Amino acid sequence: MRTLKIGHMELIPTEPGKDYFNFFRDLQDYLSKLGPEYEFTLENASSYIVDQFSKLKIYRNFSDLYQVSVVTQIDVVTDDGNLVMIDDEDEIENFHKGKECYGFDEDGEESDVHMDSCQSFEDTGYYYCFIYRKI
Repeated sequence: MRTLKIGHMELIPTEPGKDYFNFFRDLQDYLSKLGPEYEFTLENASSYIVDQFSKLKIYRNFSDLYQVSVVTQIDVVTDDGNLVMIDDEDEIENFHKGKECYGFDEDGEESDVHMDSCQSFEDTGYYYCFIYRKI
């Protein structure tokens, strides 16, 4: 698959298995392996690209080929049945690495959570972006 040039950006197609990241540092590590010139789009650029793809009626096809997602929220059901929301990027990283982390329960109270001590968890929030380099 080819890169896609849009204005001053060259979008990089996603590689198999590299379109979903559990946390931002995971995405940043991937970018550093690609090279120092690679970045991910911030919210304004991502919105602009999505808007342009939508106007051209090609969003679905191109988003599958070029868009990546990063987890921004995890909902956890603890062993005692409490629902805890984790939405801090450092805490999301700790959770996915199997470390103790903190989130907020339904009452807004801070609660510690560990992957091994939960009934289930679900990624419920995402940041969508594109990998590019400036041209």
